Amino acid sequence: MTQMELADKMEITYQAVSNWERGDNMPDISKLEKLAQIFRVSIDELITEEKKSETVGSILDYIYGGGLIDKCSMDDIADVASIFRPDTIDKIVEEKKKDEKEINKTSFETINALAPLIDEDLIVELTRQIKGVSLSNLLFIAPFLSEESLTELIQEASCDSIKDLIGLAPYLDQADLDKILKIKKDCLTDINEVVSIAPFLSEEGLCDIIEFYIDKTGNIRGIAPLLPYLGKTGVTRIFRKFHKKPE
Repeated sequence: MTQMELADKMEITYQAVSNWERGDNMPDISKLEKLAQIFRVSIDELITEEKKSETVGSILDYIYGGGLIDKCSMDDIADVASIFRPDTIDKIVEEKKKDEKEINKTSFETINALAPLIDEDLIVELTRQIKGVSLSNLLFIAPFLSEESLTELIQEASCDSIKDLIGLAPYLDQADLDKILKIKKDCLTDINEVVSIAPFLSEEGLCDIIEFYIDKTGNIRGIAPLLPYLGKTGVTRIFRKFHKKPE
């Protein structure tokens, strides 16, 4: 059977079938029964991995039969989450987060997989329970967070380098990025790291980080790549500060 033939029987696009075959996503839960009928197999047989089949069964029993979801880990749920409605996954994760031991075992990869399907407050709550969250971790969940939530998580996250902010800058407004850079300025090891985020900073915010760099290193020449991002006022401010320093 071709992709087009199966798509016609399922009343979907052939691209959807192609995505299933490549493993880019899984059929919606509502499609499984029809697929099973077409191929004359059980729903369990459609889900090739036994663990995934057990997880789907547990979730269905939880939804429709009032069963418990305690046998499924957060990782198990993330593996099959794409075939369920977001409100279903949201409800299950709300239930699972009551289990402190389970939440403590949750990885950031699991949160990434669940982020498109769960409520923003849940994403934030789960992220805060993971130790050692870095700015690079937040890049994957940034599209699913409000600017306020993302700003708070960035302020709380660890930072090895200012360049970790580059991917997050487009999700923040100028004022928030200025504020974050001021908080994370101790992570600055190379002024060239600031060049990539300079277009997202206000002139005042950029001046602040340049002045911090000069105070820390005494290297006025190093700021040359950032001067094109400053107006006349900013350049004047920087050089006045520099000339106040003893030679």
